[in-house]
Amino acid sequence: MTLGSSRLLRFLRNSEAYEKSASFANAESRRLRVRIRKMASLVALVVVYGLGMTVYADSTTHDSRVRVPVLVCSSFTLFVFLFYDSLAYIILSSCSAVLTQYLRVELVALGSCRTPRHVEQVRLRLHAIKKLKCSLNKIWHPALAVWSACLILVLCITLYAIFDGHIGQPEVWLALAYAAYASMSFADVAISSQCLSDLVQYLHRTVDPEALCFTGGGFFRLNKALLVSMAGSIITYAVILVQTSDELADHVDVSRLV
Repeated sequence: MTLGSSRLLRFLRNSEAYEKSASFANAESRRLRVRIRKMASLVALVVVYGLGMTVYADSTTHDSRVRVPVLVCSSFTLFVFLFYDSLAYIILSSCSAVLTQYLRVELVALGSCRTPRHVEQVRLRLHAIKKLKCSLNKIWHPALAVWSACLILVLCITLYAIFDGHIGQPEVWLALAYAAYASMSFADVAISSQCLSDLVQYLHRTVDPEALCFTGGGFFRLNKALLVSMAGSIITYAVILVQTSDELADHVDVSRLV
């Protein structure tokens, strides 16, 4: 945990250094779809907390001297569990949103480049964004692996309980609400990750290196690979000639050609 905290602090410092070097200004507000996903996850989390407290209240003893302390401890324990369980979602979704804004700013900067020096500066900043993403992924890749496995397990158990006829029990509703929250939060992180990939793909399509090569009527590109292909064709033809030269000498009368 301490190692992960130090890495996260290093990531935040590197992000701050990038923003200073790039003169980054956060002038873009979150889109409506992103806000809807965040609100849906928050509502699901509140529902999970409410159902959890209901289950705890029904399962505790009716002795008033013990009931109140148990409910207080249960509410605090459930809050700590949900907060700890949501750390990966909160940090990853926030950091991926920031990285997405970094990429959008660099795409705009690339479109306004006028000199090769400006293009090189954009390339270096894109490389810095890639390093930020890799450092963030190194922190959370074990949590992502466990998160995905636990999500599949919770969904399977919940579906089994529903089809087994236990849909009326409060515990099943609690598991269903938690599965919905975990699914929405995991989907939100996955969509944010895909957004990063889509922006890079857009950049690759905008600046396609292969499109800068000369072409022969669209049939081939004039590059080193074409030279290798041509050399391979010539070598293949030469090998065929060597293999068939003896047979040609046997069947052709050279005296008639003189």
